[in-house]
Amino acid sequence: MGSSDDLIEKVATGVLDIAFLGLPPDTTVTGVQDHVLAREDLAAVLAPTHPLATTVKLRLAQLAEHVFVDFPAGTQGRAQTDQAFSAAGLSRDIAIEVTDADLMTRLINQGLGVGMLASTFADQPNDVVTVPVIDAPQRAEHLIWSSGGPSPAAAALVTQIGITNAQRLPP
Repeated sequence: MGSSDDLIEKVATGVLDIAFLGLPPDTTVTGVQDHVLAREDLAAVLAPTHPLATTVKLRLAQLAEHVFVDFPAGTQGRAQTDQAFSAAGLSRDIAIEVTDADLMTRLINQGLGVGMLASTFADQPNDVVTVPVIDAPQRAEHLIWSSGGPSPAAAALVTQIGITNAQRLPP
């Protein structure tokens, strides 16, 4: 685990063969090869006892009224949420910053704030409630590998996923 920037560096330097990143949709990944696997909206993540937990759909303005648990400022994990609130002319209070989505959901479950995570992650069994957000920020899921091409093991995974542009450079 690590921030997107850390993972990109680890793949670029050969510490990791591949990594999965969640980035703002307009982010260009440099220093490695990448493939966008999917784009998805973020969902509100709430404690089951939170007053908004039974709401069918929310707006950013409703969430802005509550304290947040989020990723650290300046990280790719937080960028799409910061951009969406800024574009909507909204500010929010981030009370706790964490580097791990599982820790984020545990803190939210304890009622220490609300958050926003990718819909597919937030829908996993983690004792929190997820609510779609009408004006939600979006994120792009990337798979990255070395600019020199994937290692043989990574190439097998990349091929299994159906990516055909991952060529290993000759030695």
